[in-house]
Amino acid sequence: MIDERRGTSKERGYGAAWRRVRLKKLAQDPLCQCGDFDENGQLRKRPRPGCGYLAQMVHHIKPISIYPKLRLVMDNLRSLTNGCHETLEKNIGGRPGQYGR
Repeated sequence: MIDERRGTSKERGYGAAWRRVRLKKLAQDPLCQCGDFDENGQLRKRPRPGCGYLAQMVHHIKPISIYPKLRLVMDNLRSLTNGCHETLEKNIGGRPGQYGR
């Protein structure tokens, strides 16, 4: 079922090119990189080790809704577990533009 307010995954920037980059990122960094973020969801200057679990998703540091040109840029991506991603989203309040400031 498609939430018409959000549009399709392709319309939001998650088409075939994204799927290829996502797989590349997970292959490059298969473990969760949650240690790259502080308790406020900001990037640390000196990353710490993550939780050590296999990542299931790839997170955009700067959201594609504001920075669409960074959608496929590897430096804008972090591999995360679903749980760490959920925690990160709660810490940044799910507000666009709060990532990596």
